[in-house]
Amino acid sequence: KKVAMTLAEKYARPRPLGNLHSHLYAVEAMNRSKREIWEMQNSIRRKDRWIVKIADAEIAERYERELKEQAAVHPLTATLAVQGMKLAAETFASLKRENVELKDCVMPSQVPGVWLADGLILAGLTELLSTELHKLADVPDEQKDWHPGSNGQVLDLIHPSLYCYVAGVTRFNV
Repeated sequence: KKVAMTLAEKYARPRPLGNLHSHLYAVEAMNRSKREIWEMQNSIRRKDRWIVKIADAEIAERYERELKEQAAVHPLTATLAVQGMKLAAETFASLKRENVELKDCVMPSQVPGVWLADGLILAGLTELLSTELHKLADVPDEQKDWHPGSNGQVLDLIHPSLYCYVAGVTRFNV
């Protein structure tokens, strides 16, 4: 016995997460509360050694108290911001236990799937990159592409939106 296809089967439906980018991280809209939490968490991330400090209950309580005093937000928003940072620090500590090759300088950023690292790249490689970038910058003044609004202080050498790197997708020659 044949069963007729329903409209839902016949026509493509949107994916459950229809707002996925090619790098497979869902982009979600931020309401005011989420934006406030994100901004508070960024203020904590800017502190030196925030991952170690947020694990200390006394320091975490002080951060929460300061956020409640300084930010014109609902007190629960500050609590959620600090709890989120504690969870991020615990997750990172767990990752470090499982992956001993992670250096102490590597830490999660506020962008999903993006990690920060200071001092991870060897000095020789940094010097080589600097030498090669100077070659790109060494063009006549009329050919230089200054970043808009930078008053001639930021020279766009390679525009990231035109030449972005995507792991496993971007082809390159070494």
